[in-house]
Amino acid sequence: MKIVFLGKNHDFEQILKSYRDANHTLVLIKNIKDAYEFFHQHSKSCRLVVIDSNSLNSDYFPLIQLIRKNSSSFVNPYIVIIDNTKSNLALKIGADAIYDQLPDEKELNLLLQNVQFSLNLDAIIEHAVNMMQIKDNPTFEHCRSTAKISSALASLYLQSLAKKDIEWHRNLKIAALLHDTGKILVPESILQKPARLTDEEFKMMKNHTKLGSELFRKVSDISSKEVFSMCAKVCLYHHEKFDGTGYPEGLKGDQIPLEARIVSIADVFDALTSNRHYRSAYTFEKAFQIMKDDEKGHFDPKLLDLFLNNADLFYQMKLESEL
Repeated sequence: MKIVFLGKNHDFEQILKSYRDANHTLVLIKNIKDAYEFFHQHSKSCRLVVIDSNSLNSDYFPLIQLIRKNSSSFVNPYIVIIDNTKSNLALKIGADAIYDQLPDEKELNLLLQNVQFSLNLDAIIEHAVNMMQIKDNPTFEHCRSTAKISSALASLYLQSLAKKDIEWHRNLKIAALLHDTGKILVPESILQKPARLTDEEFKMMKNHTKLGSELFRKVSDISSKEVFSMCAKVCLYHHEKFDGTGYPEGLKGDQIPLEARIVSIADVFDALTSNRHYRSAYTFEKAFQIMKDDEKGHFDPKLLDLFLNNADLFYQMKLESEL
């Protein structure tokens, strides 16, 4: 596993060096210029990137964009920003988590354990995403955007609890990316219909939750990887509503898995602010208002407050995804 540290903290460098062995390749970079040269060539092979913004005098946002652009996987590398200014802006560019300070040895050990992700699983995820893109590109773009928004909201949620859970966060990001996998099995005539669906067509469309969940449930039955179990839950429950009026099971409140409640907010926000086959995108102001007006019905109120209190961040994220 390749670990990259960009910064100038001697103590943290010494901690990192203790992990240099046959299983870990350590790269220490002191400045932005050298970082650009490195990531132009090696983004695809990195698993963990730690950027200590407190020790840099340069704008590192374009660097994060470069890493994401050149990476072969949506999941990797896991990018942690060290920023004591309480700013979450790096999330909109593609960072996964923002810490107030560099992790100590115990935290780093947990971080390294949880960013391990086999190339075989990467390949499965990439294959599923490619199938969605071939089936219906707007669905693919929606899933990619929903995953970015879900990841940022999940990071803010963890921050609100002063908690770090890299494995859960990474798995949620993957599950959000694959939340509409069941649409692969929905006819194009329904997915791409340039008008609202009939009752019968909508019934077929709603079935994508069960179809996607079943695909991942079968994989989770033969694999101990928690990510497949989470994918199955998010596929099945991301259209449930907090007041119990959603589908497919009419779950209510905390009966709905936390991951599905997070993805539900991201899913609706991206859908409202995107062009659909049957309508044009709503303005950001209109989308936020629709979500706020429906806060007591559709969404987990606490998560919705967290989302709306960071509306500018998600507005900027959506703009970035459209560039």
